[in-house]
Amino acid sequence: MKKGKILLVSLFVIGLVVGMLGSNWLKDRAVETGATITGTKGPVKSSTALASSEVTLQANLPRGTTVVKLACEAVERMKQKDYKGLSDLIHPEKGVLFAPYSTVDPEVNLTFQAKDIAEMAGNHEKYIWGMLDGKGTPIEMTMEEYFKAFVFNVDYTTAPEIGVNQILNTGNSLENVLQVYQDGTTIEFHIPSVHSEMEGMDWCSLKLVFEPYGNTYKIVAMVHSQWTI
Repeated sequence: MKKGKILLVSLFVIGLVVGMLGSNWLKDRAVETGATITGTKGPVKSSTALASSEVTLQANLPRGTTVVKLACEAVERMKQKDYKGLSDLIHPEKGVLFAPYSTVDPEVNLTFQAKDIAEMAGNHEKYIWGMLDGKGTPIEMTMEEYFKAFVFNVDYTTAPEIGVNQILNTGNSLENVLQVYQDGTTIEFHIPSVHSEMEGMDWCSLKLVFEPYGNTYKIVAMVHSQWTI
């Protein structure tokens, strides 16, 4: 009888531990700020602050944890302008699609390969990335200029909100990234307001879309979103 009670208590404790691990799978962040992470499990206040040097490609971790870590590592490399390091996170077969605004159109948006990202700083060719919202003029920029304006336009390593397969804010552009990449995992770094006096009318987001590759995940799209009229 005693052995039976001990077994039941042991199973109960194991169940609690497994439950706690499952509920904390989104808490790992590669920035030194506490961010609200929103996903299918609801809002979670991050209590784990991982330094960027501690972020590793741990393919054996739960899927969500791995992808969030990789996304945080990607924005850290963008901040450092480590384009070679960033290129290591790009899908080696599909490359990476760039959308200057929320609406993704694979037939129109430009796609570059990992080697193009690695060599970005030395590429002075100008490309047409789309049309400027509100003006309708072509977005004609080099890759590095585009990155500064439509990828890492603010320091997303300090984003107070991170969305996992969930859109955190919308403007007047169609938000279709979750539909276009149904088999992917979309990590959104969201800045609710760049300047407090703008009261949210200057919010912006960077969405990184990951798809499985081998025993890890690679970026297949970078989507910029912002407040538009």
